[in-house]
Amino acid sequence: MRIVGRPRNLLVLSVLVSAFLAAAPARAFDDPKACCKIIRVNLEKSTAWLRNPRTAVVVELRLDAADRELFKVGDLYNPETGEHNGEKLDRSFTMSLPRLDPPNATILRVRGHEFAAKDNVGDQVYRSRTLRFDNVLSGLRPGQPVYVDPEAGWFYIEIKAHGSVKPSVWAYKLE
Repeated sequence: MRIVGRPRNLLVLSVLVSAFLAAAPARAFDDPKACCKIIRVNLEKSTAWLRNPRTAVVVELRLDAADRELFKVGDLYNPETGEHNGEKLDRSFTMSLPRLDPPNATILRVRGHEFAAKDNVGDQVYRSRTLRFDNVLSGLRPGQPVYVDPEAGWFYIEIKAHGSVKPSVWAYKLE
């Protein structure tokens, strides 16, 4: 009886492990913290902006003519593994610092992990929150120019290089 029970247990265990492993990529794809999400695509410039949700850092991907239709806003692309929406691509993309449009808003206030900016043209106020107070927020000052993209729903902060700090662009979702 014991010998018959063991293979049966192994069979059940192997079925459960197979089901778990098969479901793992789907969970990673659905995970809002999964790296990295396409937040902007510009077909005229053949670029896509990729945002890491853990850090909020944004990079620009240079697309070839054949890849212009590959990425859509909301897609996931992991530059370390080369996976696009869970499928491995056979090519990689050049990454660079995004070139933001000219600032269109100015910082009004920074309180804890919440910050706000006012549109330079109208009276629209934009707010955003981060998960924690970080170096980016500690460097924001009232009156500082920033770029807000209300259509796409993103607040962009550009950090200039100084000392050991490298230039970077950070994106936060508008509320």
